[in-house]
Amino acid sequence: MAKYIFIILIIFVNFIYSEQMDLRIEYLKGQVYFSTDNKLKLNRLTNETKITEKMIIKTFEDGFLKLSQTGFELDVSPSTNLKIENYNITKNKNLNIAVELVKGLVRNKVNNLSIVEDYRLKSKNLILGIRGTEWITAVNNDTTIVYVIEGSVKIFKEDTSVKSTDTIPEKNIYIKVK
Repeated sequence: MAKYIFIILIIFVNFIYSEQMDLRIEYLKGQVYFSTDNKLKLNRLTNETKITEKMIIKTFEDGFLKLSQTGFELDVSPSTNLKIENYNITKNKNLNIAVELVKGLVRNKVNNLSIVEDYRLKSKNLILGIRGTEWITAVNNDTTIVYVIEGSVKIFKEDTSVKSTDTIPEKNIYIKVK
């Protein structure tokens, strides 16, 4: 009997812990929609919606969304389109997150590198990696603007205007790339 209780307890603890690892909706206002299929059928996002890998999220003019996980926050501003390309948990219970920002403005904050193993934000012309940081990224057509609030952001780009080793290291520094 004790053996069965122990097994049930382990299953329950794993269930509770896995629920805590989900990307949570902290704040939701206005018109925010999502799609999980290639047909781009939009569904209204609610506080109960589970954020998943490959999910496309679109905020309208009055929409705002804050997603969070321990050590990580993503604020999605009005008139923004993005895709959660990758969201998984490693064997060591660390997070790997990749977001593609198609259009609009997001605020990114990674404040616990012991939990967030890898976070990348992609735009049409840049891939940004975290270094324990807070930054804002805006994308409009072929232009990406990065504004670092705290920490540093690693830039990955193939053309010669920004070398793949460039880092934006200081507070209140921004880079505009076309």
